[in-house]
Amino acid sequence: MPQAEPEPQPLPVLTQPGTKLFLVSFLVLFVELLLIRWIPSTLHIVAFFNNLVLIGCFLGLGVGMLRPTGLAAGVWQVLFRLSLTTALLAFLGSNLVNVTLPEGGDYGLNEVSVDVGFNVPLPAVLLGVFALVVWVMFPLGQLMALCFDPLPKLRAYSINIGGSLVGVLGFAVLAWLGLPPWAWYLVALLVLAVLHLHVSHLIPAGLIAVSLVGQAYNSTHGFLDEMHWSPYYKILVRQMVQDDPAAGFTMDVNNQFLLSGFDLRPDAKLDVEAVAQSQTPNLAALSPEARAEALKTAAKIVDDVAMLKSYYEFPFRLRPARRVLILGSGAGNDVATALRMGVEQVTAVEIDPRVLELGRRHPERPYDSPKVTIICNDARAYLNRTSDQFDLIIFATLDAHGLISSVGNVRLDSFIYTKQSLEAAKRLLTPDGLMVLSFGPFREWTQFRQFATLRSVFGHEPRFFHQGTPHPPFGGGIRAGVPLGAPPPHGGGLPPAEIERKMREYPFAALPATDDWPHLYIKEPRIPVEYYGVLGGVVLLALILVGWQMRATPRFEPDFFFLGSGFLLMETKSVTEFALLFGSTWQVNVAVFSIILVVILLANGVVHLWGRLPIPAAYAALAASLVAGYLYPPTVWAQGLGPTALVLGAGLYLGVPIFLAALIFASSLRLAAVGSVALGCNILGSVLGGTCEYLSMAFGLRFLSLLALGMYVAALAGYWWMRPRRATRP
Repeated sequence: MPQAEPEPQPLPVLTQPGTKLFLVSFLVLFVELLLIRWIPSTLHIVAFFNNLVLIGCFLGLGVGMLRPTGLAAGVWQVLFRLSLTTALLAFLGSNLVNVTLPEGGDYGLNEVSVDVGFNVPLPAVLLGVFALVVWVMFPLGQLMALCFDPLPKLRAYSINIGGSLVGVLGFAVLAWLGLPPWAWYLVALLVLAVLHLHVSHLIPAGLIAVSLVGQAYNSTHGFLDEMHWSPYYKILVRQMVQDDPAAGFTMDVNNQFLLSGFDLRPDAKLDVEAVAQSQTPNLAALSPEARAEALKTAAKIVDDVAMLKSYYEFPFRLRPARRVLILGSGAGNDVATALRMGVEQVTAVEIDPRVLELGRRHPERPYDSPKVTIICNDARAYLNRTSDQFDLIIFATLDAHGLISSVGNVRLDSFIYTKQSLEAAKRLLTPDGLMVLSFGPFREWTQFRQFATLRSVFGHEPRFFHQGTPHPPFGGGIRAGVPLGAPPPHGGGLPPAEIERKMREYPFAALPATDDWPHLYIKEPRIPVEYYGVLGGVVLLALILVGWQMRATPRFEPDFFFLGSGFLLMETKSVTEFALLFGSTWQVNVAVFSIILVVILLANGVVHLWGRLPIPAAYAALAASLVAGYLYPPTVWAQGLGPTALVLGAGLYLGVPIFLAALIFASSLRLAAVGSVALGCNILGSVLGGTCEYLSMAFGLRFLSLLALGMYVAALAGYWWMRPRRATRP
C-alpha cells in the first residue's frame, strides 16, 4: 500500500513554546482588529455599535481559554470559522438585507433604508454579528491556552502582551498604507500557515478569497467604481460622468453616501444623458420605460447638484469673510466655494488623509490653491490648539458614520458638537465673525439640540435657516449686533414661533451635548432602547457559554474576572479622554493602545525583578488614583497647558492607574493555579466591563472612574476570598 505523505515539519524555532505563544498572541489581536475594521465596512449599521464586535471577541477568546485544544485542530477551526463568517457577512452585506430600526428609538442613526424586500430587525442583526464573532474567536482562545500553560505564568503573559503589541502596530502599518482587506486576511492566513500547514487549508482560504472578490465586485458596481481604504473607512468613488473627471464625483463611506466633489461654478452644468449613462451602464439595453425612469433619476441628480451651488455659497452671502476656517472640508466643495467667493485665506481641516488625497481630484482643484492651508487632524484637536482668528467658521456636516474606537460608544464626531467645542470655536471668531453649522441628521430633534447649544454658547437666538436642498435646516451662530446679509433664493429664516413649537415638541433637545456626555445623537441621558434587547442577548449568551465551559471542572477566578472588568473600563476612559485631549484620530488610538501594552510590560518587569508586591497596598493606590481622576478630569487641569506639559500631564493622569492595575494583575498571576484559566477569566471580565460601559450613556464618561473603582473593590474581595484556596508561590 502507498504510504501516506508525511506532514510538513515546522522550523526548529517554531517548536519553542514562547515563539508559538507570540505568534498566537499576534494573531488574536490582529484578527480582532480585522473583524472590527471589516465588518462595519460590510454591514454599515454595525459601525454605530462597533464595541459589540470587541465584546464578542473578548467573550469568544475568554471562553476558549478555559479549555485548550490541539494545535492542528485549533488552526483548522480558526480557518473554517473565519471563512464561513466572511462568506456569510459578505453575502448579507450585498444590499440583500434592510435593517429596520426600532420605532421611537433613542439613538439618531443616520441609516438609509433600501427597498430589498427582506427586512431584519436591528437587534437580530447585532446579535447575529456578535454570535459570529464569538464563534470565530473561540478556537483562538483555545490556541492561546495551549501555548500559554507550558511556560512560567509571568513570562507567558509578557510574551502574550508583546505579541499583542506587535499585532496592534502591524495592523496600524497596513491601515497607514491603505491596504485593502485581502492584505489583512493574507497576513492572518500566513501566520496560521506558520503555526500549522495542511493542504486542506486551501479550501477555507479559497472561500475567503472568493468572498472578498465578490464583495468588491458588488460594492464597486462591477468594478466600475474605485475602492479605497483609509484608516477609518472603506471609500467608494464614482464619477458623475464616466471618463470625464471634470464632471465631479461622489464618495460612499462604508456603503453610505457621505461626500462629493462637484464643479459648482455658475456656468457648470451636467448633461442628463451622460449622468444616466454613468449611473446605469447598460442604459442602451433597457426597455423604453426603464430608460425613461433612468433619465428621470439622472435629471433629479442634475437638479440637486445645481441647487448645491446656493447651498455652499450660503454662509459667504450672509457675511463677507477674509479668513475662513472649514471643519470637515472633505472632498473640497466648501473650500472651492470659499475661493470663488473671494476669501483670502482658507484653513481646511479634514481628519481622513485618503479623503484629502481624493479631494485633490476636485474639478476646481481647491486644495492646490496657495490660499488654502490643509490640516489633516481632528477638528476638535485643532480648535483646542490654535489661536488663529477667523471671520467665518463653518462646521461642514461632520457626520463620521462610526465610533472613536471599538472600546467605547462615543462617535467619532461626538466631541466636535459639544458645548465646550462650540465655545472653543467661538473664541476663534473675530469681533464681527460668524459661525455656521451645516448638518443633515435623519432625526430632526438632533438639529434642535444644536440650535439650543448654539443659543447657550452665544447668549442670544441664533438664526435658523431652511435650504432648498436634500439637507434639513441648519443654523448660524453670531455675536450679538452683527448684521447678516439676505438669505439666498432657496433659503429663508425659520420663524421664531416655529422654532419654539419644535422645542416644545422635543423638550429633550434643550439638553446640550458636553465633553462628559458627548452624545449628540441620543435623546437624553439613558441607555437607548435600541440596546436593551442586544445587551440582554449578550449577557444571556455569555452566561450560557461560560456555564457550559465550566460544567465539568468549575475553575472560576473572581479576582481576575473583576480585574478584567475594571481594566476595560479604564481603557475605555483612557481612549475617550485622549481623544478629547489630542484628537479622535487613528494615530491617537494606536498610540493609546500601544502605550497601555508597553505600561503592562513595564509592570511585568517590575514584578519579575522585585517578586510579589503588597497587593492590598497596590489596590489602595489604584483606588486613590481613580478617585482623583473622577474629581479632577482633564477639563479641570488641562486648560492652558503647553504641548509638553499636556503630554506629561496626560501620561501621569492616564498612565498611573494603568500601571497600578498591571502591577496587581502580574502579582496576582503568580499565585494562580493555572495561568490560562486566570487570563481567560480576566478576558471574560472584559465582557462585563464592556457591557457596563454603556452606563456612561446615562451617567457620563466621568462615571467610568467610579465603575472601575467598584470593579476593583470586587476584585480585592475576590482576592481575599481566594487566598486560602491557593497554594503559596514556590
